This record gives sequence, C-alpha cells and structure tokens, in this order.
Amino acid sequence: MQYLFQGWNCRCKTKSKYRDLLLDTGTEELAHVEMIATMIARLLDKAPVKEQEEAAKNPVIEAAMGGMNPQHVIVSGLGASPTDSVGYPWNARYTIASGNLLADFRANLNAESQGRCFILQNKKSKRNSGFVGISFALVNISFPVSAFYI
Repeated sequence: MQYLFQGWNCRCKTKSKYRDLLLDTGTEELAHVEMIATMIARLLDKAPVKEQEEAAKNPVIEAAMGGMNPQHVIVSGLGASPTDSVGYPWNARYTIASGNLLADFRANLNAESQGRCFILQNKKSKRNSGFVGISFALVNISFPVSAFYI
C-alpha cells in the first residue's frame, strides 16, 4: 500500500517515471499478497486427515495445529486475512507517503533493506533451513532495493 499511495501522491508531470515506478512496484506487491492468500487457501483445502496426523508427529507442527487461534476459523474461515499472528487487524499506521519523493524513496530503501536482512537472518537460522520461499524472496527483493537506491 505504501508504494501505491506514494505513486498516487506524486502529481508532478516531470516526475511521471517515478510515479510509474512506484505504481508498478505497488501493483507487484499486491500480487505477492494474492500469491500468499492463494497458497494459504490451497494448502488448507482438502488436506487429508492422514497427512495432518503424519505432520502432527513433528512437535513444532503439532504445537501450531493444536494451538490454533479460534479467530482463524470464526472470522476468516481458515483463509487469509489482513491480520497479524494474533488477529490484530492490518492498518495503515506504518505507511509512509509524505509527498516528498526523495524522502519516500529513502523510506522504501530502508524498509526493503530491513526485509532483506530479516530474510538473510532466517536463511542462516537452522530452524528455517527448509523454508522454500527464501530464494524467491531474495531474488524478488533485489529489484525494489536497486530501483530506490538514488
């Protein structure tokens, strides 16, 4: 949402290439949300009981399955929803769209760099050694970081 609001707030005719960059990046970020929501739905649809029981033999997975938040069933029907892990709804409190193009680009660079650091830390962690999305995320995050490095 941050990229989209920054693009919509960029009204200067001479800066249209930056507006296009922000709007294109914002659209791509929405596509990520769509991919994750679709992945959640597909993983939860028609999961065989035998597979669930087999997965529950792993203590980490069993704890996640056994400690499910009832909100996930009641509010979202076990689908994706714009909330954090404890059900707090998403809000735009952390969205930065100041109208100052350079300041906004620097805020984006900071946010993307922090995301990259988080991904690299998770990649180094033994706990997440099987996380498949890491390589995709590392490749995918390099475009916005290089695009906003002014």
